[in-house]
Amino acid sequence: MKNWQIALVAAGGALFTLLISGVLAVATALYAVPVLQAAGEPASESESSPGESEEPPPSAQPAEPGEDPAEPAGPGAADVDIADFGGLSGADEVFEVRVNDAYIDDDGTVTDGAGFSETAPEGMDYAVFNLHITNISAEPAAWDGFDHLATGASGDTYANDTDAEFAAADDYFPSETLNPGESVETDAIFAIPSGESLTEVELNSTYGVTPVTLVP
Repeated sequence: MKNWQIALVAAGGALFTLLISGVLAVATALYAVPVLQAAGEPASESESSPGESEEPPPSAQPAEPGEDPAEPAGPGAADVDIADFGGLSGADEVFEVRVNDAYIDDDGTVTDGAGFSETAPEGMDYAVFNLHITNISAEPAAWDGFDHLATGASGDTYANDTDAEFAAADDYFPSETLNPGESVETDAIFAIPSGESLTEVELNSTYGVTPVTLVP
């Protein structure tokens, strides 16, 4: 082959290579455009943009307030005025009893006014119940005056103070006999802590009978 023919073939191959390269470059550019557009598209509404905080979910509605729990009982939790016992009455098989008056002794000392007296222990007060009692049985009977019981708001119970009752007696001494239908006044006295409030009293007139329970 002559030199000029060889040169012509070489030039044609170079031109063909250049054309192929141009076609490939154009194709690559056309393919890249959608990719770049896809990469540059703004984020969809469902996607959060960088630096944009999500809204917090709505807070739960507060529960309907319920009833306050009951407070535990304690001293003075059921503050009953001792005067509320006044006028209460009841009866067992032998005696009918009515509370004329109920009060806390002011100075802690009870007396019959004739020289006999009794003072409450330190830190205690005398709760005094002045009683009107009547023998409702068919035979003579005595109001023993023992084993009375008072219950405080604290839940504690207190026996009657017989020494104080004898010191305060000026009309009738417990254990004296009363005829059927006979009535007298006497006292039931309890030494209770200062500030205590009584909620119930059991009055036991005679051994073996059911006590009279008084609740204001």
